Amino acid sequence: MTSTKSKSELPPPAEIHCPNCGVPFTDTYCSRCGEKRLNPEDYSLKNLFKQLVHHATSLDSRIARSLWLLLVKPGLLSREFLSGKRKKYVHPLKLFLLVNAIYFLVQPYSHVRGFNTNLYSHLNRQLYSPLARQILYRKFPDKNIPPSYRNRFNARGHTLARSLVFIMVFMFTLLVALLEARSRRYLIEHLIFSLHFYAFILFYEYSVFMAVAVPTLIFFHTKHIELYLSISSLLVTGTYLFFSVGTFYPQSRAKRLLKALVLTVGVFAITSVYRFVLFGLTFLLS
Repeated sequence: MTSTKSKSELPPPAEIHCPNCGVPFTDTYCSRCGEKRLNPEDYSLKNLFKQLVHHATSLDSRIARSLWLLLVKPGLLSREFLSGKRKKYVHPLKLFLLVNAIYFLVQPYSHVRGFNTNLYSHLNRQLYSPLARQILYRKFPDKNIPPSYRNRFNARGHTLARSLVFIMVFMFTLLVALLEARSRRYLIEHLIFSLHFYAFILFYEYSVFMAVAVPTLIFFHTKHIELYLSISSLLVTGTYLFFSVGTFYPQSRAKRLLKALVLTVGVFAITSVYRFVLFGLTFLLS
């Protein structure tokens, strides 16, 4: 005869451990790392499609919400992020990288140099142009620069420009930290403010490229378009900084105005330093 064991004598079901950290699952999600416990439905095409739709719509809404706040309420996105309200928005670094990538995809088709500076601009349109010519003519004493070198230089510069934008962010962070030394904020807080500011600048510039610069060049062939864009950038930068500084670093209107003016001048000085560094690195690598 075979004896049947009672339910109380049956061995307990085997524990399922989290594949990520090894802790036994007690619920749908791991109590330590948040990893989801998989079940057969997770391997179905229907579930995969649902996940794709969910992540796409969730990301789209966070990007739209972040950009909207960045554009219409200067400084508030930084304040919201540092106050702990982060689920609704894209992380500042991810937002900056996204806008940066789009900017450098759009810029070559606008025929406006922006932050991507070609060799002609380095040699003729910058404050450091005399020094740039002096450096380059050591390589070409006859001052005859081959077209192949120009093309190689411009292509290399375009590639480097994408990552060197971070130089401007860090320099601007240090400038803001110096101006706001009495606020006793952490450097990371100034960095968040700077990432959002440069995300706005990049977004504004490629929006202007597509909405103003490209149609103007196509239909009117205006030679002074870059001058007009520089003037508009100066006004927009100053105005944006005035409101964003007031939101993120609450202070009197007079102090806001003074700091916005200093930061606006600083932005254009930082841009010149960025372009010179871009020229130097491109020259060494070309």
